[in-house]
Amino acid sequence: MKPLFVLLFISFLTGTTTAQTPPPPDTTGYAYLRIMIRDETLLLKFDSGNISHYLARGYYRMQMQDYAASIDDNTQAILLDPKNGDAYSNRGMARCFMKKYDEAKSDLTKAIRLDPTDPMGYLNRAYAETESGDDHKGIADLDTAIRLKPDYAKAYCNRGMAKRRFRQFKAAIQDFSQAVRYYPAYTEAYYNRARTYADLNDLNAATADYDKAIGLNPDFPYPYTGRALLKETLKDDTGALEDLNKSIGIDPNNAEVYRIRARIEEKLQNAAAAKADIETATRLEQGETKDH
Repeated sequence: MKPLFVLLFISFLTGTTTAQTPPPPDTTGYAYLRIMIRDETLLLKFDSGNISHYLARGYYRMQMQDYAASIDDNTQAILLDPKNGDAYSNRGMARCFMKKYDEAKSDLTKAIRLDPTDPMGYLNRAYAETESGDDHKGIADLDTAIRLKPDYAKAYCNRGMAKRRFRQFKAAIQDFSQAVRYYPAYTEAYYNRARTYADLNDLNAATADYDKAIGLNPDFPYPYTGRALLKETLKDDTGALEDLNKSIGIDPNNAEVYRIRARIEEKLQNAAAAKADIETATRLEQGETKDH
């Protein structure tokens, strides 16, 4: 059985392959993470050869988005035990989050070779493959993950997103439906199925799935934006504005949503509000450019 921190890592991946920019990281748990890192560091002073402390500290550092430090910890774990698949897997994911995709895929492949029966290994490598633009290989790995674990909701959801990028909308919907069959509270699966129904112009089904996603997680901003776009299509600009306000209230740093709201406000003849939103969107976009 894998250590708890490795099993928890699956939830950390949820939604990471959506096409939109994720909201800012939730820092509410960082105080706890700092305490855990401090404790693992103290333990290592007394037991520097204990691989579990490096693995644990590397995981907590990855949760803190300190990917370089996480890589260092997992590298130390590998030096202590070159056959530890968890260390390769976690180092690979940290490298993936740093967009070092070739190195990430190399690590994740090593993890798979050490345990070719672990479906999470294929799920993780598929993530690196799709993030680097190789959806074909990603789908192949997700196929393998599902063969190994036929009720793997996360694998179905990720495969559905990859198929959607290939415009295989009906096949994507089948995967999202399998995901919610095995995990009925899977917010991201409902959200992505809603987007795919919208691609097929099935607005009623899309609306129902957006409603379901919002009901499951009212603090997830993207379904509000998606539902707002549907309402705009249905000429319900007032309703669209309400949903966009909720989306921005949850994630105030998404420039695209401000631009959509500006368009709606112009339709509602709220010129000053539209102008303010365009200015905010421009400021956010310029900040993103500076960051990169």
